Amino acid sequence: MKSNSKWPGILMLLGILILVAVAVISALMLLPGVAGGQILKMDSSAMEPVISKNSLLIIERKVPEEIQTGDVIAFKRNGQTEIRRVTVNHLVSEDYSVKGDAFSMEDADNVKYASLIGRVRYQVPVLGSLAFIFETGIGRIYTAAFALCGFLMILLSVSMRRAGREALLLKKLKAEGYLDKVE
Repeated sequence: MKSNSKWPGILMLLGILILVAVAVISALMLLPGVAGGQILKMDSSAMEPVISKNSLLIIERKVPEEIQTGDVIAFKRNGQTEIRRVTVNHLVSEDYSVKGDAFSMEDADNVKYASLIGRVRYQVPVLGSLAFIFETGIGRIYTAAFALCGFLMILLSVSMRRAGREALLLKKLKAEGYLDKVE
């Protein structure tokens, strides 16, 4: 066999790896939403060192009364999503006292139950920046283009293998004299 016969296999492997990577990352981005949760990116350093900036957070929905002291919650405040640790759940006034792990004092304003998004269930350091590429419009276009490249690599690999088999068959037929008889 010729030295270039390795390229169809390499292209096939790369194409499959690209498609698998896109599928796995897309599934990871969609599964929490399907399961009733949400994915957030930690934009501040308020929870360091426990949750670092740019971490990917998986938020589970919780009934506000079930949130306990020590839970890390996501909530809306002044149109912004924030992440803090609950220091006290005030059942009577239906709000929480919260504090960022990086701060020495509690936040001045309590968080109302109505502002609760959910409790932080899992966090993956650093992955927040990468994963949120898939949530922007241009990120979705890049993801689709990346998947298309993987698919085209697989098609090219199949085409190269077919062309290689045809060339080998023609060479064999010519060597055995069959092509001379047909022409």
